[in-house]
Amino acid sequence: MWQILSRGALGLIILIDNSRAAAMEDLDVYIKGFAALIADTACVVAIGRMDMHPVPDVDSFSERLAQHGVLCPGVPTDVRDPEAVSMLLDLLLTQLEIKAS
Repeated sequence: MWQILSRGALGLIILIDNSRAAAMEDLDVYIKGFAALIADTACVVAIGRMDMHPVPDVDSFSERLAQHGVLCPGVPTDVRDPEAVSMLLDLLLTQLEIKAS
């Protein structure tokens, strides 16, 4: 189903809820489910609720992405903050520009 929903997407922002006990496993599911899209375009991983749940940390997410062979930024984010969401979109657009050059 994700392949159908992602058809024509310019990029991908994956939102991970760090308060979940299986946050890293959630990332694995999304990376595998969107593997084709990630290979073709840009990706950003937004990690939510890190203020109250600092473990796993950003470095742990970066290491997990690297284990999957995915090179994309992982950033702590509060999606309730419009400026944070704007920053995610800017970061995704920057990734798209880098990939295009």
